[in-house]
Amino acid sequence: MSFIRFSRVSIALVVMVVGALAVQSMEERRASTRASKRLMNEFKQFHESDSYKNGVFTVELVDGNIYLWDIKLFKVDPDSRLYKDFQAWKERTGKDHILLRAAYYDDYPFAPPYVQLIYPILDGLTFGYICSELLTKSGWSSAYTIEPLVLQIATILSIRSVSLVQDNQRYSFDKNGRSGYQDFMNLVHPEFYTQNNM
Repeated sequence: MSFIRFSRVSIALVVMVVGALAVQSMEERRASTRASKRLMNEFKQFHESDSYKNGVFTVELVDGNIYLWDIKLFKVDPDSRLYKDFQAWKERTGKDHILLRAAYYDDYPFAPPYVQLIYPILDGLTFGYICSELLTKSGWSSAYTIEPLVLQIATILSIRSVSLVQDNQRYSFDKNGRSGYQDFMNLVHPEFYTQNNM
């Protein structure tokens, strides 16, 4: 009798767990579909933008993955600290752009993408992390799209200088690096984080 009661309880628990997983899976699919649609729309709209038409930067999917974008920044503010270094770096290396990579997740556009500098190595930029509240939940707005995001990042980078001793080096990228970035930012800029934004 106790075995039958135990079996019924076990079956009920299994049914509850499977049901909860099915609901969770459905929610994840909805979030994934929402993020994918938004990203496809942004990718299309970018190719109609002034930044694209004027050759400021380009966006390419990495291996056809809508959640992983390479951003090639070709123009920086000519009055910035970075501009002169960037021109010299281009001559030394033959590269004509600054490379950023953005990883998007299923919670996009309600949470920011993880954006990291790949090259060149810039002085004061640990791990290629871009220190900006814009890239944290507290500073992010779902209204942002790729164009204003990259233009804001370009402004942030413009105060940096190219590391002269690391011309052919690059920062390594981990598409799951968002948690490491958040930990780093929480350490160096705890004011960007509150209990509600973690």
